[in-house]
Amino acid sequence: MTITQDIKYIGVNDHQVDLFEGQYVVPNGMAYNSYAIMDEKIAIMDTVDKNFKHEWLDNIQKELGGRTPDYLVVQHMEPDHSANIDNFLKVYPDAVVVSSAKAFAMMKNFFGTEYEDRRIVVGEGDTLNLGKHVLTFVTAPMVHWPEVIVTYDSYDKVLFSADGFGKFGALDVEEDWACEARRYYIGIVGKYGPQVQAERPGEVIGSAGPTTSGRMDAYSPRLLDLGQSIMIGKGARNKAVQEAVVRNGAVYLAALGGAGALMAASVEELEVICWEDLGCEAVRRLQVKDFPLTVILDSHGGNLYESGPAAYLASK
Repeated sequence: MTITQDIKYIGVNDHQVDLFEGQYVVPNGMAYNSYAIMDEKIAIMDTVDKNFKHEWLDNIQKELGGRTPDYLVVQHMEPDHSANIDNFLKVYPDAVVVSSAKAFAMMKNFFGTEYEDRRIVVGEGDTLNLGKHVLTFVTAPMVHWPEVIVTYDSYDKVLFSADGFGKFGALDVEEDWACEARRYYIGIVGKYGPQVQAERPGEVIGSAGPTTSGRMDAYSPRLLDLGQSIMIGKGARNKAVQEAVVRNGAVYLAALGGAGALMAASVEELEVICWEDLGCEAVRRLQVKDFPLTVILDSHGGNLYESGPAAYLASK
């Protein structure tokens, strides 16, 4: 797909996913967007979900026609944007990673390295010259993670907006763009409005919605075995987590996704425990009252994500 003469689409369509982030129904799949800016130097904009490593790398090779990329610009560290950073750098060992300071700190946690020997740290107003294309970086914290940058190409007048103007649905499907874009904004981006805006007087915290719990499935059994008794998040958990909940007499509670501003009203006190520089990703202790939660996994093996739909279907 050609965006402009020099900007090529190298993203992928995902028709395997049925629930995006374990919660949002996506009957027409999802697209994971990535772009190549072709100039004297070549910049690749973002990577894609880990399940599409080979297709994405093939797209790059095909579009570049024997050339090699000079830069990988990472605008956002959510896995559907960043999962293939390390795979890309193994294929293109001379490429340099361009991202924000907070994103590089996250890479240390994701990949075990901040790529100190092959990186450019950018912030508000910094530029990257590719030739005739000059990229300007703008920080966009909480749209919708704290490390986010967006990138403006002044030559083609194109804004690479990370998740700012996303939508549900793969790009090879004809559908009502406005409907899926509106649903995406409400569920994914819009809930962070209070955090993007100036803090309001008397407000303890901005939006306090749940993250997708499946991202913690690899670690949760160990944490439960060490004494954790309650987990709060959204979305289904894998079998190992379910077994660990029963084994330890624990419970998994779900908060309603997309209602972070409403749930924030239940937060009475807040204390930052560590990693304050990570913004919303810092570890905080919250004291809440009348916090709206639902028991999903109980210590007896109950799973509301299974029993709830079964009960509904049985009533029909």
